[in-house]
Amino acid sequence: MASHTLSQLISFTGLGNKGVFKAEASSFLNFLLQAKDQAQIMSRPAYTHSLMYLLRINELAQDFIGKRGFSILHKLLIGES
Repeated sequence: MASHTLSQLISFTGLGNKGVFKAEASSFLNFLLQAKDQAQIMSRPAYTHSLMYLLRINELAQDFIGKRGFSILHKLLIGES
């Protein structure tokens, strides 16, 4: 539940002076990318929900692409991870 709430807050407030700072949002994205193979840390529905909310922000989507995020999603969708 905490991951859902955090990803929604980041998505709704955005990045910058009035929203969440980019470093914290990027840190949460990195946590998600590292947790992809560790189902005991986060359920798959919570994982995908969090990613989808975060990737609504262009800067985080660019980070995701730069970190080979599409290959992670592909493996998740075909059931390899």
